Amino acid sequence: MIRRHALKVILSGGLATSVCQFIPSFATACWDTADDEMIVPGPQILDTDKLSAIISRYIDDNSEGVFQWTTKSAPEATNSHMHTLRGGVENFLQVRKDSQLTSWEAVFWLCFNCLDRAQQQAFATQVPRWIESGTTEYKKNILHEALGYGRSMRLDVQLEIGDIIFFYADSHVALSLGNDEALSLWSGPNGRTSLQRTSVQELFSFTESNPENYLSALLRLFESLGGGADLIADLEELGKNLEADSSMRPDEVFNRVDHLLQKHDATKALTDYEITYCRFRSIQPERIDY
Repeated sequence: MIRRHALKVILSGGLATSVCQFIPSFATACWDTADDEMIVPGPQILDTDKLSAIISRYIDDNSEGVFQWTTKSAPEATNSHMHTLRGGVENFLQVRKDSQLTSWEAVFWLCFNCLDRAQQQAFATQVPRWIESGTTEYKKNILHEALGYGRSMRLDVQLEIGDIIFFYADSHVALSLGNDEALSLWSGPNGRTSLQRTSVQELFSFTESNPENYLSALLRLFESLGGGADLIADLEELGKNLEADSSMRPDEVFNRVDHLLQKHDATKALTDYEITYCRFRSIQPERIDY
């Protein structure tokens, strides 16, 4: 498998390159549809003391963990915790072991805990309206706006506590604890499907350890970057072959992927954007209305 350099720069300085030009989003601004004025969100600093308290309560002092990872992309019957915002901030802050969220909803919940009360109240008003607007609008607002995927940067700087990390576009989202540490809700690593303390390296390796997951992540990445229709078609065909032939060895799949990346001159794009990040700063949810 082609070994890429993204993780080598986590602890090094460098220039962050925005991927906003490749990924359709509102990036650093949004539009007030009432008067058609552009509103630039103000910065919101993540309260690290609150984050430390959450880690202590729900992870370090809780062997069973909280939340269960789900692949659902919008709040449904099996993924209803986001609906608790209808009942107010305190309902949303209270979680159970069996509360289900996607990885990016879990990061939103973590960040929500670290906001001041005024921002929390604003989201408590707005998120139910995002849910009602449908899956596409809901995910765009939570993922692109609140978590900043649309303004994410190539990982060429040292990660800081509170940075939001995106793996293979938005295939997986985690919250940085600084350097290589992270909080993540996923189907692993370590066989755990609850919110856990892990590392960027472990999450990256977990993505690559399973051929099906890796192919899915690559497809999501190149679809987000735009272009590369021939590469996407070839990756989809490889996925179909893998589904039809369960005896195909992982190393054979990875070798075929490497061949396709080289064939379509896509290795550098993968190296640059397989992991991106965004400095935490919340939007002004009360000013965004769809």
